[in-house]
Amino acid sequence: RLSQEKMESEMTVRVQEAIAKQKTLHHSQQEQKIREAVEAERCRGLEASAKVMEKALTAAKAKWSADYESAVNDLKMEHERESESMQIVVTRLERELKSATAKSSDLEAQVSVLTTDLEKS
Repeated sequence: RLSQEKMESEMTVRVQEAIAKQKTLHHSQQEQKIREAVEAERCRGLEASAKVMEKALTAAKAKWSADYESAVNDLKMEHERESESMQIVVTRLERELKSATAKSSDLEAQVSVLTTDLEKS
């Protein structure tokens, strides 16, 4: 069960990382297209239009950066929640193991007493 939860957690992280990479790639492609359009405007002698496009690109890059930071923070928080959840499970399993070990020791002691009693009689 623990390994199943860990696998699910790792898969969630991988999917989120893949989505972030895809968005980054998409943003890079958009940036390249805008830069090409800016160059085309400059070649046509439309410097004012090129500057407007560059300002729009700068604003878009700032938004993309904020979105990326937000996604990274969300990913970190998800990872922390998963880690906390896993730690709770581990702690519970450790308690159960201690309890089972104690019960086993008690049973061994009882068997030893019974064996001794049987040997005496």
